[in-house]
Amino acid sequence: MIIKKYKSKSHGYGTICRCDYCEREFRRHSCQSEKTETHFCDKNCQKKYQVTITGDKHNCWKGGRLTSHSRGYIRTYNPEHPQTDSLGYVYEHRLVVEERIGRYLENQEDVHHINGNTSDNRSENLELLPHGEHCSRNIKLLRRDNNGRVMKSV
Repeated sequence: MIIKKYKSKSHGYGTICRCDYCEREFRRHSCQSEKTETHFCDKNCQKKYQVTITGDKHNCWKGGRLTSHSRGYIRTYNPEHPQTDSLGYVYEHRLVVEERIGRYLENQEDVHHINGNTSDNRSENLELLPHGEHCSRNIKLLRRDNNGRVMKSV
């Protein structure tokens, strides 16, 4: 928070700010303090403050959707859902099917992407399956070598 602006002979224009985390007063050059909405006396206070900010108030907020780069699944921020991860996210394909059938999915129920594209969460591309059947379908889709061993995908 900016408290007041000043002019000094040796440093030019400056600003007295209050740290948004520890509330200690400190001085900054005017061009530094006017660039951001938040002000911190040092990097430690900035890091401690960022841990306390979640959801749409966090500076890295991207609308509540995350993509798992390794497998392509999209997760949606929904902290009230009973099956969230530790950060409050749920797989979007599960939410789409839950809305379609009008109830939460059980742990032993899986959602299958019919076209194999894990980021395509259109309702018509999603199929609700028991866990065992979903596993057996995915095993059939794996590429195998001449000896029947599963090949690594490239």
